[in-house]
Amino acid sequence: MLRPDGEVVAWSRNGNAASYDPRTCAFSHVAELAKLDVGGFFRRGDLWLAYGGWQQVTDGRVLLGSAVAENQFAGSSNAGFVAASTDGGGRWQMLDRWVEGSGTQAALLADDDTLTLLSWLGSFRRGKLAIDKEGRASAAFTTVFQGDGNPATSYGESAEWVDFLAGEEGWLRGWSERLGFQVFRTRDGGRTWKRRLSWERPFLSLSRLGGGVWVAQVRLERRLVRWNGKKFRRDHRFGADIVKTWTDSTGALLVTLENGELWSLDAKGASWTRLR
Repeated sequence: MLRPDGEVVAWSRNGNAASYDPRTCAFSHVAELAKLDVGGFFRRGDLWLAYGGWQQVTDGRVLLGSAVAENQFAGSSNAGFVAASTDGGGRWQMLDRWVEGSGTQAALLADDDTLTLLSWLGSFRRGKLAIDKEGRASAAFTTVFQGDGNPATSYGESAEWVDFLAGEEGWLRGWSERLGFQVFRTRDGGRTWKRRLSWERPFLSLSRLGGGVWVAQVRLERRLVRWNGKKFRRDHRFGADIVKTWTDSTGALLVTLENGELWSLDAKGASWTRLR
């Protein structure tokens, strides 16, 4: 992650986080994130969130550095966590340690500053983020929904956050090695959830652009769909399979294809540009 001063914050997913200064070619440790297994970052301007922590396996053990597949078992700390920086990755402070269940696999911040932390197979915590005049961040979290926690599911588990796209209706999506993808749906703002069939909402990724537009990558297809306030509509189809989608620091969407092409959708979702 690129800081405003030109330094780059990097992490190893096994408890190491460092800042790299390209002017001196030197690394320096990020002390506040030491021994924390960072699984990912969320960024909104100078506000950065780092999250991660332990992952539960079949017999309840915490395994250091195990990897069944990419992005699985990112953490080996004894609790999930989320930390915040309000100066673009310079100084960090702990917001929450999640000791119920397992580590934080995703973190998203809504426009009203509600912060949602997602754990494995749909468990999540929510709290309101507050930043005082001195730039100190705080949030009081509650566990809104706890997944079934069945220890017999499998060794490999991961979770994805789909978010509330239609008021009180929302979706959570998780994956386990034994059961495949599972989707949880709520119609009452997250107070109760029902498990749905694995092929409902078959998205590989869901991205929110800087202008507030939601764009999703459809599983097993070469196209993206866009949320219009009521449902997802077809948006753009590519000539090759999609390898990865992500948003950059401006809020634009970037898409890489198997044929080597790189495409960009501007932060307002108005126009596509081929970059490579």
